[in-house]
Amino acid sequence: MHVFLPMIELLKKNKFSFLIIFLIFIFGITFINKYPHSIFHPTSDTYEYADIARNLLKYKKFVVHNVYSLQLAFDFAREIPPPSIVRVPMYPITISFFFKIFGISDRTIFLTSFTFYILSGILLVIFLDKFNIDEKIKNLTLLFFMFNPIFLDLTLRGLSEPFALFIFILFLFFLFHGKKNKSIFISGFFLGIFTLTRYYLSLFFLIPVFYYFYKKGKTQKEIVLFLLGVFLPLLPWFFRMYRITGIPFFSLAFYSLDGYERVNIPYITSSSEIFSNFLEFIDKKLDSLMFYLKTLSNIVPFYFLPFSLIYVFSKKDEDLEVLSKFFFISLIVFSILYGIINPEHRFLFYLSFFVILFSLIFIREYQKFFNFFIVFTLLLVVHEDRKIIKEAMERNNNYFKSEKVFEEVKRITKENEFLITNSDALLGFYTERSCIFPLTYKEDYRYLFKIVPVQGFFVYRGRFKLFYMKYDFGDIKNMVETEFPFKKKFEDGSLIYLKK
Repeated sequence: MHVFLPMIELLKKNKFSFLIIFLIFIFGITFINKYPHSIFHPTSDTYEYADIARNLLKYKKFVVHNVYSLQLAFDFAREIPPPSIVRVPMYPITISFFFKIFGISDRTIFLTSFTFYILSGILLVIFLDKFNIDEKIKNLTLLFFMFNPIFLDLTLRGLSEPFALFIFILFLFFLFHGKKNKSIFISGFFLGIFTLTRYYLSLFFLIPVFYYFYKKGKTQKEIVLFLLGVFLPLLPWFFRMYRITGIPFFSLAFYSLDGYERVNIPYITSSSEIFSNFLEFIDKKLDSLMFYLKTLSNIVPFYFLPFSLIYVFSKKDEDLEVLSKFFFISLIVFSILYGIINPEHRFLFYLSFFVILFSLIFIREYQKFFNFFIVFTLLLVVHEDRKIIKEAMERNNNYFKSEKVFEEVKRITKENEFLITNSDALLGFYTERSCIFPLTYKEDYRYLFKIVPVQGFFVYRGRFKLFYMKYDFGDIKNMVETEFPFKKKFEDGSLIYLKK
C-alpha cells in the first residue's frame, strides 16, 4: 500500500489540476467519437505520419506515399512507395502502435494525438509539483497550458506536437529532478527521442543543458552519461539513413536552403547557385528572422511573453533561477535557428508552458491586476478555443464530401506511377498511391516526366495553387490536358487528369 502513498498525496495536493484534466478527457473522448475526422485537411502533415505508420504495419518498412520533388533528384527516392527521408520516426512508430490496437482510421490518429495531449498535462503537474511554486499558480499554469489555442489546434489536427511535448517534459523532468546518474542518462535518452520526433535541430537543446550542468556543478561522468543517452536512440536512425542515402545525417534541408521554393524542384541546385546573390540571400533570411520574432508570441496569448522575460531577470530561488535561464537560453537559440531556417512559431511551442508559468509568477505580485489578467485571458482563450473546435467540426464534415472521391481515385489509378497533387499526403494515405507536391516552377514538369513515371494530376476541390508556386493551374492546363487527356470531375469539385 505504501507504494501508492506518493501518488495519493500528489492527487490530494493537485486535485484541482487533475479535475481539469479529467473534465477535458471526458470532453475529448466524446468529441473524438462524434467527430473522428477532425484531423482532415488537404495539406496536413498528419497524413504523412499516418501513412508511414500504416506502411510500417503493411510493408515492415519506413516508406511513404508522398514526396517532395527534390527527393526525386536521388535514385534511392524513386522507388514506389519511396523511403521516407524527411520525417523522423518516433511519431509514426507511435501511431502504428495505436493502429495495431485500435485499427487504421482517422479516429485512431486523433486518439493518438489526444492521448499525449492529456498525458502532457498530467506530466506537467508532476513536473511543477517538485518546485516551490504557489498552488494557485500551478493550477492556472495547467489551465492555460491545456486551453492554449495552439495546443488545442495541433491536437485536433492530429499533429506530432502533443507527443513531442510529452517527450520534452519527460526530458526536463529527469534533468531537473533526477538525483542519480541513471536519471541523467534517462534525461539524455528522452532528448534523443525528442530529436527523433522533431528533427536534428533539437540537439541544440544541448546548449541550455550544458548551462544547467555548469550551474549544478555536474561531473564529467554525468555529462558523458547524458550524451550517451542522447545518441543511443539516434544511432539506429543514422545507420538507416546511411544504408539508404550513403550519408548518416542526410537532410533535404542541406539542398533546399530556400525552404519550400527549393524543395519542390526535381533536381539538386548547387550551392554556388543558391548563393549566387549572397546579399539577397542574407536579406531574405533576415526578413524571415524578423517575421518570426514578430510572431513569436503566438505560442501563447501574445501579452504573456513580455512578462515572462521580465521574470527571467528578477530575483527568485535557485531552482527557478536555473529553470528560467534554461528557458531563456532555449528561446534565444531556437528563435534564431528557426527564424532563419523555417519561420513557423509552432516549432517553439514546446517552450509555451515556461512562458505561462513565469508570466503568472511575475504578475501574481500585482494582485488587482492579476485577477483582471486571469479573467481576461480565460475569456480570450475560451473564445479562441470555440473557434478552433468549430473549425475541427467543419473539417470533419468536409471528409464526408470527399470520402467517395478517394475510393474512386484508388480504383482508376495505378500503384506503380506517381500522381501530382496539391493534397499529396492526404491522397497518399487514403488511396495508397504515390504522390508528388506541385513543382515550384512550371518549366520543370517536362524534366520530372523524364525521371519518374507520372500517371496524372489530381486537383483537390478545384484549388491547385500552393503558396510557394510561381504559376497558377491555368498556366499549365494546356500541358496537362495534352499529356493526360482523360479528365474526370468529382462531386466535391475535385478533378483528375490521367493518361488514356
